[in-house]
Amino acid sequence: GNFDDVTAMADDTYNLVVANLVLGETGDLTAALAEMIRINRIGGRVLATLPLAGSWSEVEDIFAEVLRDAGLHAAVRRLERLRELRPTGPQLAQLCRQLGVVDDDFVIEQERFNLLFPSGREFLFAPVVEHGPLRLWKAVIGKDGTPQELFWRLKEAIDTYYTGHVLAVNVLAGLINIHVAKGTESPG
Repeated sequence: GNFDDVTAMADDTYNLVVANLVLGETGDLTAALAEMIRINRIGGRVLATLPLAGSWSEVEDIFAEVLRDAGLHAAVRRLERLRELRPTGPQLAQLCRQLGVVDDDFVIEQERFNLLFPSGREFLFAPVVEHGPLRLWKAVIGKDGTPQELFWRLKEAIDTYYTGHVLAVNVLAGLINIHVAKGTESPG
């Protein structure tokens, strides 16, 4: 679905609301999470996963160099802004508190793992990348450059940096697990 669809949904409609890897693409995490709580019935649950701060950093560092070398300074700024939008676990906890969820009614789980790729090509064509950060990186480029050429340069840069080695990319996955409290007049 689309978060625009959620805003049209009635209050207290669902017992379970799930957002798997879509909150990382919203520009307003607070509003999106508030909507998810709003449409959930009291006693229900909100489960949401998203990449946290530090995810994809090895590749995004190289991507920033590629963009700088191409003279795309506005795209570099957009990439930095994208990186800043990824919250830390403590920031997610603070966000839940700001939405009126008490500490006993939410858990933020984090897990760090490495994704291993033998080359830049395998990285860029991996489904987890194609359906994940690649769409956002294309948006970072916008109309300032040619995505196909820039991703070719990224592939070449990855292969150069990691010649004879495997590309290990860190991902810090976050899970927000909220129990919408019983007795709350207006969840969120």
